[in-house]
Amino acid sequence: GRSYHALKNYGLAIQILRIYQENNPVSSPANFFLARTYLTVGLHKLARKHLHKVISISPNLLAAHSLLGVSYLRKHETAQALKSFKTALKIDPTNKMTLSGYHNALIFHAINLFFQGKMELAIQYFKESIQEDNNQVIPYLYLSRAYREIGKNSESLLHLEKASILSPNDPSIPVQRASLMSSSGNYKAALK
Repeated sequence: GRSYHALKNYGLAIQILRIYQENNPVSSPANFFLARTYLTVGLHKLARKHLHKVISISPNLLAAHSLLGVSYLRKHETAQALKSFKTALKIDPTNKMTLSGYHNALIFHAINLFFQGKMELAIQYFKESIQEDNNQVIPYLYLSRAYREIGKNSESLLHLEKASILSPNDPSIPVQRASLMSSSGNYKAALK
């Protein structure tokens, strides 16, 4: 089954892995590789079913928690993704793939909160994502927008400046800066 997965023959991989899993229902590898193949073809509900089975059999299997986080993240269930990645990081806090997944989940969760109008909570998650990795422009841009939404223009400008350092050629940043300065009554600086 794993070989057919590697060859991208997912239908045959699923058939073989299902037979193996049915004959070995408490096998972590059988359930894990079946879940991985289901996830590859977009069958998230089935993938999660088998990942939960793996976790019930082998609760400290990092790959199962991380893959569960990936499944949740792909379906935009960011709170659940964060929970899965946090559990994985308790198992191995240095795993680069899991750290990357966790960081992406933080950013996407913060963006979801931002668009739900939950600015204070979004700000909290954007700040946490910056603590994890301060070299990404997106959290700074959204922090700037969130602070502007709640009327904290000086904080907004501060994060916009940090974004401009990370992405000096982004043409939208000077426009945002000018708009922010103009709304604060600083028309001369906005024209500049």
